[in-house]
Amino acid sequence: MAELEQVAEEVKREIARIGDDNKKLFDQVQKDLHDARQLAEGKAGADEVKAYATSMAEKFAALEQKVQQKMDLMGTALNRMGRSAGVANFDIPRPENVEALEFKRARMSFAGTPNDQLEDITVSDAEIAEYKGYRPAFRRYLRAKNEKLLSVEESKALTTGSDPDGGFFVTPAMSSRIMEIVRESSPMAQLAYVETIGTDRIEIPYDEGEGSGGWVGEEEARTETGTPQVGSFMIPADEIYTHVKATQRVLEDANVNVEEWLAKKNAEKFARIEATAFISGNGVKKPRGILGYTMTASQGSRTSGVQFYTTGDANLLKPDAIKKLPLLALKEPYHPNARWLMKRATLAAISIFRDDSGASAGTGQYLWVPGFRDNSVQSQLCGYPVSLADDMPAVAAGTYPIGFGDWRQFYTIVRRLGITTLRDPYTSKPFVTFYSRMRVGGGVTNFEAAVFLKVST
Repeated sequence: MAELEQVAEEVKREIARIGDDNKKLFDQVQKDLHDARQLAEGKAGADEVKAYATSMAEKFAALEQKVQQKMDLMGTALNRMGRSAGVANFDIPRPENVEALEFKRARMSFAGTPNDQLEDITVSDAEIAEYKGYRPAFRRYLRAKNEKLLSVEESKALTTGSDPDGGFFVTPAMSSRIMEIVRESSPMAQLAYVETIGTDRIEIPYDEGEGSGGWVGEEEARTETGTPQVGSFMIPADEIYTHVKATQRVLEDANVNVEEWLAKKNAEKFARIEATAFISGNGVKKPRGILGYTMTASQGSRTSGVQFYTTGDANLLKPDAIKKLPLLALKEPYHPNARWLMKRATLAAISIFRDDSGASAGTGQYLWVPGFRDNSVQSQLCGYPVSLADDMPAVAAGTYPIGFGDWRQFYTIVRRLGITTLRDPYTSKPFVTFYSRMRVGGGVTNFEAAVFLKVST
């Protein structure tokens, strides 16, 4: 339900922005009509009127494109809402000009264009035409026995999306399918804050403290107060790759959608690799996972190590520790969006725990309440929803098998624009290998937003 509420808010924001754009369009029309009247009354020359008309047309075209982009973003959000609610066939078509724009943005980001220059770019009719040619050429490239068998027109079209480091950019539609499967398969990709960047890293500022202050009389002197210190977290976008094999005979079969098959295979591998890194990655050529930081028994701050709370037993989980964890270890502002994170075997061990406070042994309510199979109601532990992550540690002495917190505040995932694929029919004959790569990073950006339960006395 939280996912649906989040998507609904995104839709509301996009509708509000579309309304703002329409108001701007109306205001611009009023101004242009006023200027046109002045030109007519001043008996302007034909060249001046023509130049003015051209300028008006360009303004309207740019504004129309922005509105269309907003509509596409809203459509993407509605698609997510449909999938979250279990609605089938909810797809909203993506206009070719929007896909061409996303394709151009990915190419520019790989060329090193700064993030701030990627926001307001536009796409010309010529670039849309180039993308229309690239899309079927890319599909043909995935199936071809040999690149030399491509026509001159197809080879020329492929240069539009060639990566200088080797390979070709996948189409935005294929990229979206990959990212959607990754998101649905990886708990942290669903729970964390995800930022798409056009550079090799992102720096997120944080406030290390607060300025001092106090009460003062009307005419009393004001002494100088302390100044808060500001720092930043840096998260690099590391490279992740897949090698997917297929026989040439499979690729030649007309009834096989190679693009869709490749997207699914790549997405499954990307999801498994990054899901592990987001939990236990050490930060060396990969994301730094939620358990890859220094652990501390003291209550965490935004910039200190990851906080833990002990179970009270050297080898087992204890019901009292689970009940107390939200109240004793996590600050109140993070409770509204907090949820548990653990592997399925851990939840199985917890599922028999009862709240026996003030009652006879074994007669209290269970701590865990299972949800509905259709996910319309999520399972809950001590009143908070539960997410399963198979990469979390098993219950054993000294491990941290359970996490609890607002993971969107706690952890940030960064994704570099663009995914590239290189086709290799030579290395693993009789197989054709597809080498795909994308760049992703991750790191904790607010240490006080989550806490872990440690199996320890």
